[in-house]
Amino acid sequence: MKERNFPIENMRAVACVFVVFGHVWWISGFPLDGVSGVLFKLVCDGTYYFCFIGGFLFGRYVCVDFGYKDYLRSRFFSTILPYLFFCSIVVSAAVFAKGPYSEYFFGKFDGFFGRYVYPYVGYVLTGRAITGYWFIPMMTLFFLVSPAVVRWGCMPLRFRCVSILAWVFLAGFAGRSLDNINPLQGLFYYMPTFMLGVLFCCEKERLSRWSGWGLPLFLIFFFVSCVDLFCFGSAYETQKPMFEYAGFNYNYFLKMAQVVGLYFCFERWLNFSVRGVSVVSAVSFTIYLSHPVVIAVVHRLDFVNGSGALYWLLMSLSVVGVCVGFSLLGKRVLKGKSRFVLGC
Repeated sequence: MKERNFPIENMRAVACVFVVFGHVWWISGFPLDGVSGVLFKLVCDGTYYFCFIGGFLFGRYVCVDFGYKDYLRSRFFSTILPYLFFCSIVVSAAVFAKGPYSEYFFGKFDGFFGRYVYPYVGYVLTGRAITGYWFIPMMTLFFLVSPAVVRWGCMPLRFRCVSILAWVFLAGFAGRSLDNINPLQGLFYYMPTFMLGVLFCCEKERLSRWSGWGLPLFLIFFFVSCVDLFCFGSAYETQKPMFEYAGFNYNYFLKMAQVVGLYFCFERWLNFSVRGVSVVSAVSFTIYLSHPVVIAVVHRLDFVNGSGALYWLLMSLSVVGVCVGFSLLGKRVLKGKSRFVLGC
């Protein structure tokens, strides 16, 4: 039986909740300025958390007899197959309705291929049929390049630290992909966060002595975010084509500080199992896959429409609750096969 890592389990649950809260924000009418903008900066972009957690969990493969084929097989059944199950429903609806980001997928070719086949394949490969799904094609690329990460993880500590800093610098100029449409750019942009997770896993004992810095790091991030927001008015990261120059995205360092600070806080003060949090963590991937669908459905119900902070909070908690209930019910019905369908 694998030894449980409670800080990572608890952090995964928080990251999942942050993702839901961030996605509900866009339909809540909650502004992105002032205090609410700072709050948005704290809860948005759970992608950094998931990449760090993914890297941390992958770290156990470093400097051992890594079986690439076995690893890909396990990722296919636990990640890609559930994605394809949910995606088949969402993408079909997007293709017939000419859904989001239609300019990328429709009108490229004539006939049946251009109207149905090309958009369907494009939506599946990019994940842009619905909010949040772009993360899975990007993570698939992480799986494919995993042997290089294993080799990097066995190199001297100084080299690993310098290479992460150098990559963060390059990623800051490359920026996030425009509309999150390019998985390759996403791989390049988020790779340092993934590598940081690997580093923290491999050097867990050595780094645990710094866990007392978790809260100060978080507070420093909060203060700098306030200054950034009130002075420069930027609450969300700029997205752009990879080779288009748009300055340096210093928010990357702020996000890295937030990730490290939160991990240290969990390592120091929440290094034990919390029943409700453990449940959310155990079904976090199913929540990730199902919450965009729940948001899309609920938002179209006239009797639950609203706006503002209270609507955002209640809507977010409701979506999390519905997704957890769906996950637990699915596990009960499908039993051992739920991992291949729901990812939990």
